[in-house]
Order: sequence, then structure tokens, then C-alpha cells
Amino acid sequence: MKIDFSSLNSIKEIFLNLGYQDNSIYNFDPSLNDLNFEEIKNMHLISNTYDFKIWAIELEELRTDIMNKIAFKFYKTNPFEYNLLIFYNSSFNTITLLHYHREKKGKLKIRRLNIEDNRVTATDKEIIEELSIKNREIIDSWDIYEIHKRAFDIEKVTKSFFDEFRKQVEFLSNNIKGINNNENKKNYAVLIISRMIFLYFIQKKGWLNGKKDYLYDRFVYCEENKLNYYKDILEPLFFECLNTPLDVGMIKNRSERARKLYENFKSVTDIECNSKFRGIPYLNGGLFERNPKYEVGNDISISNEVFKELFENLLNKYNFTVREDLGYDTDIAVDPELLGRIFENMINVQERKKTGSFYTPRPIISFMCKQSLKEYLFNKVKVTDKEKIEHLINFLEDENLYGKIKVVIDEQKKISEEINGEKFKLTMEEAYELLGLLNKVKICDPAVGSGAFILGMLQLLVLIKYKINLYVFNKHIDFYETKKEIIKNNLFGVDIQEGAIDIARLRLWLSLAVEYEAKSIEDVKPLPNLAYKIVQGNSLISKFEDVDFDEKILNSENIDQVSMFPDFYDDIFSNLKQLIAKYFDATTDKKKLEERIYNLEFELIKKILKDNNKYNSEEDVIKVLEKNKEMYFSWCLNFPDVFINNDERGFDIVIGNPPYVNTKDVNKLEYKDSLQKVYGFRDDLYNHFTYRAFQLLKKNGILAFITSNTFFTIQTKQNMRQLLQEKHMIYLIDTPKAFEALVDTAIFIVRNAIKKSDYKMTFIDARKADINAFLNLKNAQGVNIYDVNIKIYRDNLMNVFFRPDGLNMQIYKKYIPVMKELYTKWWDKISTSKDIVKNHSAIDEYRKKLKPGDITLLGLITEGGQGLATGNNGRFVGVLEGTKYAEKVKESRIEKFYDCIITDEKIKKKIIKYFPEIKNINSKLEVKDYLNSLGEKDIRNLFDKIKDVTDRDIFGQGYIYRIVSKDEIADVEKITDEEKLNGIEGEKTFVPYDKGDKEGNRWYLETPYYIDWSRINVKMLQSSDKARWQGYQYYFREGFCWINVLNPNSEYIKTRLKKAGVYDVASMSLFSIFENTDDKYLVLLINSYLLFLIKHDFINNTVNVQINDIRKLPVIIPNKEQLNYVDNIVDRAIEIKKKQFNGEIPQVEAEKMLNEIQEEVDLFVYKLYGINPDLR
Repeated sequence: MKIDFSSLNSIKEIFLNLGYQDNSIYNFDPSLNDLNFEEIKNMHLISNTYDFKIWAIELEELRTDIMNKIAFKFYKTNPFEYNLLIFYNSSFNTITLLHYHREKKGKLKIRRLNIEDNRVTATDKEIIEELSIKNREIIDSWDIYEIHKRAFDIEKVTKSFFDEFRKQVEFLSNNIKGINNNENKKNYAVLIISRMIFLYFIQKKGWLNGKKDYLYDRFVYCEENKLNYYKDILEPLFFECLNTPLDVGMIKNRSERARKLYENFKSVTDIECNSKFRGIPYLNGGLFERNPKYEVGNDISISNEVFKELFENLLNKYNFTVREDLGYDTDIAVDPELLGRIFENMINVQERKKTGSFYTPRPIISFMCKQSLKEYLFNKVKVTDKEKIEHLINFLEDENLYGKIKVVIDEQKKISEEINGEKFKLTMEEAYELLGLLNKVKICDPAVGSGAFILGMLQLLVLIKYKINLYVFNKHIDFYETKKEIIKNNLFGVDIQEGAIDIARLRLWLSLAVEYEAKSIEDVKPLPNLAYKIVQGNSLISKFEDVDFDEKILNSENIDQVSMFPDFYDDIFSNLKQLIAKYFDATTDKKKLEERIYNLEFELIKKILKDNNKYNSEEDVIKVLEKNKEMYFSWCLNFPDVFINNDERGFDIVIGNPPYVNTKDVNKLEYKDSLQKVYGFRDDLYNHFTYRAFQLLKKNGILAFITSNTFFTIQTKQNMRQLLQEKHMIYLIDTPKAFEALVDTAIFIVRNAIKKSDYKMTFIDARKADINAFLNLKNAQGVNIYDVNIKIYRDNLMNVFFRPDGLNMQIYKKYIPVMKELYTKWWDKISTSKDIVKNHSAIDEYRKKLKPGDITLLGLITEGGQGLATGNNGRFVGVLEGTKYAEKVKESRIEKFYDCIITDEKIKKKIIKYFPEIKNINSKLEVKDYLNSLGEKDIRNLFDKIKDVTDRDIFGQGYIYRIVSKDEIADVEKITDEEKLNGIEGEKTFVPYDKGDKEGNRWYLETPYYIDWSRINVKMLQSSDKARWQGYQYYFREGFCWINVLNPNSEYIKTRLKKAGVYDVASMSLFSIFENTDDKYLVLLINSYLLFLIKHDFINNTVNVQINDIRKLPVIIPNKEQLNYVDNIVDRAIEIKKKQFNGEIPQVEAEKMLNEIQEEVDLFVYKLYGINPDLR
């Protein structure tokens, strides 16, 4: 389909071809739609199809604010009339297709597709063709509106760009010559592509020789003239132009090779270069300095073919825009925010485990920035009405901020309400107060990543200043200068990853570039230096040679009243602050300032180390400094204007998404021991970041973090819960899935103020809301808001945070006091199986006193512990012949043998020494024939030997290849106690092995797994350092068990009875030791929704179900009638499961019958516990 926007008729032709009606009205009177804008030159109705209207509107200049104002007017006039607005200028060389819609009760969302010079990219074409209504069932305008909404979905574009970016990085890294290390090749490929993407944004401004396709234009010229694009264009462009100041004439300091970049590689004069945009600007900042790791000492070469692929499949396939938005107003194009998302997505799985980097969605960023800034202002204002601050920030993006604002209540039912914004207008006194507070605010992201929160705050601050100046003082701000001042005075960021810091700085530079219109190439302002604003370093550790420079300030209860250093350091810090302030704007004297700052810091660190008696001689100090200086980070030394000699030390707001690195991976970090020393504990990194954040804040400063929500309940986070609860918590929000990361998340916003008395906080349950609901959270669907007294959490068992709905509050009032009392008295006596054995006399005496109706903890009436870990399941464990599991093993053995042995020549050669018959086996079919020719014992010997001579995990960790015949199975009832402990002699040595149950069968399961319990094997298991011989005192006992990892959407624990045998570490197992609460009774209780809820909301909200979680559950001692009732229910459930496994009833019918039983169980348990399920 041809797409041509060069005239009104050609635009009309596009939509006729897409199936829209031919009923255009040219020269439509705008006043008929109440569109009295002087900027509208002409207006035409291109099509009216089922009342969905397509408008073509001519503007003298396609300014975003004017287009948005017109869209808002269309919406305000009739929120339930649906339109597509096509804006054009008189020459038709700039076209914008604007789609708008409102998300539920959120703000109006605007999506724009911009087409310049009639250049339609492949992505543009795809979007326009998706607007087709041909062969679609259309009833009314709503159906067409939905089609447009899907077509203008920015997420489709971003996902496509991500995928292509990955491919191009791989292709480029595979074709770089001059760099040997594969990881370095990949990193350099990312750097090259990032630089080129940055320049794609810049060339849109016309800053590269006045050409908006400069990079591709130069590539075409190279192809025509057989030049190398990397050597002849990119190197001189990066290092001799973009990185060379224009302080002495236009091109005097640039080489002849660089001068040839101008125009068509002809020699040019200074006069020609000085005419408008016939040259390359000096951009400063550091992005185009030679990278010492890759571009110094390496002779790099890259062929033109690589760049041809890059242009065709990435750079020229998408639109690029320098506008960066927060979700409500977006160009359908690649924007600077994508650079951040690209960076986060390019990190491989292993790197993510180390750094915990995951990108936060825009609506979450916007919400957190707004709420934290509101709370900062609420606490600081003396004259400004707080409702006015609330209105200003809530409706900041609305074009009619202080007029009548329509808020849609229900899109489908076409219900809306009107808010009169006039009463919230600021007075001049209030405006001055707010502007003063905004100028002073200090905001930091201590895990800044690619800069999402810093950019969010920048956009928020500049927009508030714009609106206040416009509406109160009737004047326009200089966006470039305002943003620059905000970056200089208000924003700070730290991250341990060099790549993240590079992207964060780049995004800030682009955010400035978007606001600046240069009159000539010399008028392009150099970018500020951000080396002392966005800093690489470890936010958590300030130790250097065992001296913590930040300790005195950051560990003080009142940061404002502590002096870190003696007075004689004042002059040094005063000079340091002045130099850092100058460095921000430095250009020609940049290197000299860097050296002076470095030397001053060097002297400072040297003096502190000597004063702390770390080294006797200056030579020793210099030696250690030169070795470690670059790796060191100190909050005081890097941000002296925030922490040294100020009236108010510390940040006003700390905001961010701290890394998701769990304790297991923390223990692999180089600085793990320092974490223990500095914080007194070692845990998931977000816990440490929370402690650090409070240390960085001023008194009454605001902390806003989004983290894993595991801190709600789990025991290792009790210290963090206590820390939050002793402060002034404002919001705790359980969010919907916010990341691609496999974590559930929560937001907490807290004031850094000790609150000993009780107070109200707000708990928001937004788990079922859409991410976009955060644009207007309090009115969104699927959101429940609770005002709750902090006392309920302070008094809760282990200070757990829970959703305070009607059901949970019943549990809290009826059972938490008893659970807490029992926990305090007994937990240290029952928390492990050893503790239970040691304290059995006291526990027995306690149990004897229990009577029907009493409440106890499950751990007081059961025993058990972790099961066996063989360390080599393939060697010891098998599956029963004739089962579906045995068939899977037969199939997988063929695949494993072929993939791991036959296709690997080295391995195959090694195995042929022991099994020469495999020499001529080369295909899967031959492997199948070979294995089928062997008996089961021969196959065991084959696989065992292969593992012995190669690697234990050659077939995959824990891979099971044994198939056990019924003739090999021992009769468990006849095994002696001695054989249970030391193994069985004879031919029948296999016994049932409960290995857990990934399918999560409730009530009953006949295990298909058996373990070879021969004497020699048991001896090996008892003595092997690879195995864990544990829980053996409970082997061969009947009890109950549950799946240890639940489906994230599960609402049941899924417990079942287990027969006598050996059990695996993955089989969470307990055994009743109280006759009035047998295994059946406990299985029924644990299988109820109520006890799942108690486990999830009051004990452990993760998908893991550990033995100690179950031990904490409250159990009501039943009477005989209740026990008999339970026996009947459980027996019926077991019978259904047996019939299902025997094939007597299909699985679907079995599940239906079990669901009916589940309803019976839930009602019984609710009644037993006195909980009303209707009070939610």
C-alpha cells in the first residue's frame, strides 16, 4: 500500500484504501466544534465513518503544546466522541497523526506519530496499515477507536526495537576487529550503537551539518566512494569534532580529516563552515572522548557491511524523538527513555543476579516522584494551602489546570464529573514560597541505574515551575536554563555500574538538547559535565583502608547537628565545593579542573588516613591511594555541597528502585564482609539500601522506594520492618507486577522522623490494578485503600505488614495475640527438629493440657525436619516401571545420550574406551536402537560409568535415568529398624522416595520415585560430602507433606498424606505427635484457604513454603465429632485421587469433585475458626 502525505487528496486516499468512508468536508468551520484557536489555519473533515471522525488540521507550526491543546479541547467538548487528528503545515513536509484516549479514570493519554519530509519508515507503515477497518466487524465508533488505540500502542514499538537492538549488538560484536575479548567486543558494540542512537536524536535538531539524516547520508557517500565508514566518518566525527571545543575559530583545532566531514568531503573555508549549520558542534560531556579500555592502544576496524545492516534494520527502521515523557503524552518513536530500558534489558541473566537491575515502568516512576515531592512540600510550606499543592501536582499535565476539568468516571457508560480548578489557584505569596522550596530541594537516587527516577524528577520540577510561572506570573520560563539549573542544584545519583552511569548522563544531556534551539553551529551550547552529579560508586560502603569517611555523619541520629571533620578541614572542603561547582559548566579548562579536583581529593584522603594512624609514611599512603582511589566512593567527599558545612545536611528526598540481589548472591559479592561490618547484618541488598537511605536523609526528609515485597513478612526482614515502623510511614502500596523480574513489588513512602506515638498511615492494595492506574491511583479500578493505625503492625507477630481488609482484621484480632504469646514462649524450643528433641519433656507436658477448642501452634503438635539430599539423584533414585514417568525417562535418555555424548567428540572418545560398541553410533535413531538393546541394569551401569569418568552433572543436575521394576522393591512393613538406618541386603533394595510434587497434588499421591536403599548406598549417603544425611529419624514414618514452591497465583498450600518411606529435601514433611490432631486433620486445615491466607499474609508472602512457616500456623484442637467429620472429608478426597490415578475417572471430573470438597473444607474451617468470609 502506497502511503503519501504530500497533499489533502493523498491523505484522503490513504484512509479510503484503509476502508474509511468517502464523505469529506473541506474547509470545515472550526468554530462549529468550539475550536477557536488562532493557530488553526484550515480544518478539513477527511472522513466520518460510524461517527468516528478523521480531521486534517493545518497549523503554521506543528508545536506539541498547540496540538495537545486542540486535542484536549476536542475531548472536553465531548469526551465520548472519537477522533483521529492529522496535523500538517502548509508545505506538507511535517505531518503528525494524533490519537488520544483516557485510561479508565486516568489522565488523557496522547499518542503522536510524526512524519517528516514524507519519509515513512517501515514502522510508520505498519502502524498506519493497522488502522485499516476492512474485513472487520464494526458496529459503532467505539470499535474503530479500539482499533486506533491498539495501533498507537507504544509498547509494540519498544519491544520490536529491543529485539532488533539485541540482534544488532550481537552482529556488530561478532564483526569487530582489533578487540580480542568477547565481553569487551559486546560492550564496545553497545557503546558504538549508543553513540549513534544519541546522534540520531541530535541530528533531528539539525545539529549535524544541518542535515536530519546526516549519519546515513555520510554512509551512502562512503559506499559510493569506497571509503570505510568507521575510519573515515565515525572516528573523526566522535573524537575530533564532537569532542573538540570551538574556542579558536570554527575549524582551526580540527584536523583535515575531520574538516572533510562537512558537506561532500570537499575542502571548505572558514566562511562556508560558519554559515548556518554547515558543521559539527562541540557537545562536551564525555560521551565522545576516547574510551581508554577500547579506543586507546587498539587498532579497531569495522566493515561497511556491518553498518549497512545497522541502518537498514535498526536506525532507519524507526522514528527517533528527543522528547521524553512519563506516559501520558508520547511520540510513537524511539525516545531517550528507551536507552535506559535498552541498557537494563541488555544485561544478561548472570549480570542481573549480580546487580539486580530492573527497569521501573513510567507510571510507577511518575507516581513516586509526585508523591515524594508532595510530601516534601507539605512538610516545608508555611503559607501555601496543601490542597492547592495536591491539585497542582495531581492535574499538572492537564491543559486546563485552573479551569473546569472533566474527569471521566466510566468510559463505557459515558459518565463524567467536573472539577472547578479556579479555587485551587496559587496566590503570588504561595507561588514564591513553592518556587523557593523547589529551588532548594536535594534529591538523590542511590541506585540510579539508567536514570529513570532522576529524569522523572527533572521533568516534574520543570513542569511545576512552568505552570506556576505561566498561571501566577503570566510569564514563560527558559526550559533549557531551568532544566540545567535543576540538574546542577537539585539532582544527584550514584550507581556501581559504569554502563548505567553513562546512560543516565546521556539521558540528562538529551533532555537538555530537546529544549535548545541554536541559531548557528557555534550557538550550540556545550553540554554540562555530570561527573560530580551522576557518580559511579558503591552507595552502601564508604570504607577506604578500613576508615569510614561517612561513618560519623551517616550514623548520627540527627545528621544536621554533626560535624564530620575538624575545623581545619574547612578550607579544603570549601575549595573542593567551588571547583566542583565550576566543573559543571567547564569546557576549555575542563581537564585542568579535573586535575585540581583529583589532587584536592587525593590530599584530603591522604590527610584523613594519616590522621587515623593508618600509615607511618607519606610514601605508603600514596602507594595505597594510587592503587585504590578510583574504586573509592564517599558521600561526603563526592557531594560536599550536600554533607559538609551546610545549615541542613543530607538529602530532602531519596528515591529509587534499589537492586534486587538476594542473600545467596550477596554472599558472592566482593564487599560482603564490609556489609556485615557496616550494617551489622548481611541480607538482600534492598534491605541495606533502606538503612542507607535513612542515613542520607535530612530530618523529616522523604524516602520513596520500590522494592521486592518480601519485606512484608519474612523473618530475615524483621529488622527492616521495625526500622520503617519506628519512622513516620505515609504510604505502603502492594503493587501489580511492575517488572519483568520474577518478583512481586511494593512501594513505601516514609518520612525520616521518629514517631513513638501511634499514627495513621495509608495501605493501598493495588495488586489487581493496571500499571497505568498509577497515573491516578486513588480513583483507579482494582485498587483498595485503607487508613490504618501503625499500632496494628507494631503489635503484630514479627511486625508483619498485611493487607488490613475485613478478613485479615478478623484474623488479626482473634488469633494474632494468641499466636504471638505462644511464639514468644515456645518458638526457640520448636524452631528446629533438634530443639524439639531437646525440649520434648516440656512440650509433652504442654500438650497434655490441651483440650478441644484450645489454640496452639502447629509446631507444638508435630515433629519433623528437612529430608535427604542425595547430591547425585541419578546414582540413587529411579522411577517405577509402567508409569508415565518411566516413559518420559526412556525418551529423555535417548536425547541426553545423543546430545551429551554422541555430538561431543572428546567425550565420545573417552567413553569408547569403556563401551567400544558406541564407536559407530552417530544418529538419534542409532542411539535409540542401542539403548533398546540393553537391559535396565546395563543402562544404569552405562550412565553411572559416564558420570564417573566425565562429570556428575553431564546429563544435567539431578537427572534421573533409572527405571525400577516391581521385583526390586522391598516391602517397607517388613524392614527392620536396623535396615531403615543402615540399608538393606539382598535383591529387593528399592524403597518409596517422596521427592516432593511439582504438580502440587493435594490429599494423596502414590509416589513414582524409589531410592536404592542398599547397604553400600546408605553408607555412601551417610559419608558423602556432596549429600546431606538429615531427618533420618523420621524416615519410614507416615505423615504429611506439601509442595515447597507454590504457583504465584495459587491460593492453597496443597498438602497431602504420605506413606512410609524415605523423603527428599524437596518434600516438606511433618508428622503429628498428638492423638487429638492426627495427620488427616492437619492436612485438611492446611489445605483450607483460611490457613493459606494466614501463611501468606501473616507469616510468609513469598511462593516458598518452609517447614517453619507451617510450624507457626494456628491450630484449633478439635472435638471427636469434628475429627470424625474431617476423616470423612479426607477419605472422600483420597478416594477421588486414587480413582483419578487409576484411570477410573478423568482428571477434569476429578478436579470438579475435588473443588466441591474444597468448598466444604473452606466452610468447615471458617466456622471452626469463627471467621466470617463475607466480611472482606
